[in-house]
Amino acid sequence: MRDLVRDSLAETDWKNENELVCGVITMVYDHEVTGLTEKLTELEHGANQNIYTTIHMHLNPEICMEIIAVEGKLGDLKHLSDDIGSIKGVQRCKLTMASKTTGHMHYIGLRKD
Repeated sequence: MRDLVRDSLAETDWKNENELVCGVITMVYDHEVTGLTEKLTELEHGANQNIYTTIHMHLNPEICMEIIAVEGKLGDLKHLSDDIGSIKGVQRCKLTMASKTTGHMHYIGLRKD
């Protein structure tokens, strides 16, 4: 019940695209898809003002997970997450954010099946 109330409160934080937030983008992808790693690298380098660090994990011989710590305007982070999620070979992409002013958390996810 507490989490539902917090999620409801957080919804108001996410209406302002200029709200300063921090969080993580978590993605799962097939690194064997031709050109995928190059596209991800190019996209991440283009958003380097919002990216603080990345963690790369191998889930199995083909599938990787990457966690990207981000900070910036909500609109910019949503755009980055959407761009990552739209690349062929990215199986899952989820932006989890925390408001820097209230601490409320929220996530926006894209699931491809």
